[in-house]
Amino acid sequence: MNNIVKMKYHRIMYLLYKLCNDGVITEVDEKTFELNILAKQLIDANYSLNINLKYSTIVLRTIREIEDLTVDEFARKCGISKQFLSQMENETRPISKNLIKNIQMIFNWSSYLFIQ
Repeated sequence: MNNIVKMKYHRIMYLLYKLCNDGVITEVDEKTFELNILAKQLIDANYSLNINLKYSTIVLRTIREIEDLTVDEFARKCGISKQFLSQMENETRPISKNLIKNIQMIFNWSSYLFIQ
């Protein structure tokens, strides 16, 4: 495994740990993984998906924390306002499909992480 692959692997493992620790997911099995891949394909194909707000909020905040960015820095990099990001992190606004795509392009995080 090269260093970039190792780093991504560790980020994903940390995210899974955080989601399990917060009680959002209780088990990751092969079937769940396959469903997540399907969800990623649907997002990439520009379909509309029902994204669980609490789950996606935890994923969003965890990605920002792993990237070691403040709300202001993360919002700036994603091309949205600090207030808009804060509303999404506090579950008062749903996470937009465009933001998920931006996170995928800018930070190289897979969009399927947002699908429960």
